[in-house]
Amino acid sequence: MHARLRLIGKQVTVHYYDPQFVVSLNDSTPVPPTRNNDIMPDDTSSLIYTSGTTGLPKGTVFRRGRELVVGHSVAAYLRLKPTDRMYTCMPLYHGAAHGLCVTPLIHAGASLALGRKFSHKTFWSEARASNANIVQYVGELCRYLLNGPPSPLDREHNVRMAWGNGMRPDVWEPFRQRFGIPCINELYAATDGMGGTFNENRGEFSRYSVGVRGLIWRLTNGKNERIVKIDEDLETLVRDRNGFVVQCATDEPGEVLHQLDPADPDAGVARYYGNDSATEKRRIRDVFEKGDMYVFFH
Repeated sequence: MHARLRLIGKQVTVHYYDPQFVVSLNDSTPVPPTRNNDIMPDDTSSLIYTSGTTGLPKGTVFRRGRELVVGHSVAAYLRLKPTDRMYTCMPLYHGAAHGLCVTPLIHAGASLALGRKFSHKTFWSEARASNANIVQYVGELCRYLLNGPPSPLDREHNVRMAWGNGMRPDVWEPFRQRFGIPCINELYAATDGMGGTFNENRGEFSRYSVGVRGLIWRLTNGKNERIVKIDEDLETLVRDRNGFVVQCATDEPGEVLHQLDPADPDAGVARYYGNDSATEKRRIRDVFEKGDMYVFFH
């Protein structure tokens, strides 16, 4: 309420998207095509805040082209249909609910069930009431649910997939078994990143994994995405005697880098709004050869 009064004091109008507001939207006049004439793929669509690779949270510029690509790609990957319903209690100003939930649902013509906030006391009751067949999670949300008191209603829901990131190995299988969810769809991506990894897990094979880069993938994309060694104490990339970054061997942990075009480094990668220095700090030059350029995955 105090925040609302402050906004009104700054002559900002607050709209609540409650049932009364939706009913009042009775104008069925089609939007004229001319409204789209000046909308370009490089136009700024939204600002999504992230901790980013460097320092404090920053606004990541989402361009309209990226909004379309992410929404279409995730909808296709999840095979969303108009009959699907996804429940999320994540904030819409974060990349998880915005880019991995709302936008794909719009592309698929599916439904969103939105909780006001996360609570282990209301999560399942809201998922049941909305008849959601997909629930979104992030971080330790699933551990909190697992630590809640058991209930006879633990399996009384329509959820067939848990979609998100941060599912720990010690939570993964107990969560699936207790709540009877066949598919754990784990991903890793970043609001300011250039790619992601996905794992649609339904059994023992691939469980506990974020994603697997196989031989065919490495042959076709190995130059664009590389895992490199990092000094964990100094938090710097390890370089050889020639000054080039050392690439990790297969199954060796490291830091993921994505290749940029030095002639057009802004193509395909998000910038930080009003913070060119932080954007530039992410870029690494002369990584594997003179003149090349890469950016951190996260």
